[in-house]
Amino acid sequence: MRDFHPGIVAAGLERALPGTPVKWGWVELPQGAGDLHPVALARRLEKPVFRAEVGDRLTQAKSGADASLVLLPAVLGIENSAAVVGDLSKAVGAPISEIPLPPPSIPGLRLAHRLRRNLPHVECLLGARVTGHQRDGERVTAVHAGATELRANAFVLASGGLLGMGLIAEGLHVREPIFGLPVETPDPGDVKLWAAPRLVVQPFVKVGVRVDRTLRPAGWQNLYVCGRTLAGYDPYTEGCGGGVAIATGWRAGSLAGGAQP
Repeated sequence: MRDFHPGIVAAGLERALPGTPVKWGWVELPQGAGDLHPVALARRLEKPVFRAEVGDRLTQAKSGADASLVLLPAVLGIENSAAVVGDLSKAVGAPISEIPLPPPSIPGLRLAHRLRRNLPHVECLLGARVTGHQRDGERVTAVHAGATELRANAFVLASGGLLGMGLIAEGLHVREPIFGLPVETPDPGDVKLWAAPRLVVQPFVKVGVRVDRTLRPAGWQNLYVCGRTLAGYDPYTEGCGGGVAIATGWRAGSLAGGAQP
């Protein structure tokens, strides 16, 4: 797998866990698997025959050494990952955990499958792009996704920031394209306020929509904003991008669903 380098992972573990022996190695996949895409390999591992052959080869690679944990790239199944992990763990005689890979995220695909399976009453429009909305005073009444009109009692805006196209930059002016929400930015008249000499600390990454303690923009009663669309934090230097996405996404969904502020 071109995106997975066990020697680098092992070196990092040795630095993080001094005194803990870390061994690594390659396993040749059966049936001429070659340079497989992670999704294709995850689906092949869900087939019992292929999984059993991989388990045998993992056992050979382990070569009788005791292990408290075996780490593999995050390709251990999508719809039936528990069986994949269980069978391989039994084969090697040790717990198995996964190391994340670059996108596409197999754990993310698992979560998506589980959500669709366990929330049958939720309508999923995959690949649809919301282009506009209807509003009655301070309340959103509907959004438009192509020719589809979606009505609800509350809406959550989780469209991302500048990189995710949830915010659109036009020179030094930034706009939110679906609801026309005001975007908080540095002074658009002074380019020096947008960038800094240090490469990793850049003011423009804090651009976003300002909300109150209930994640609502000013003047909106039933619209909640979360994740990278929010203003005022730096996910890169603060290392909080995933945490903010999870925490505010959970909070926005709970509030939209009727939880008390």
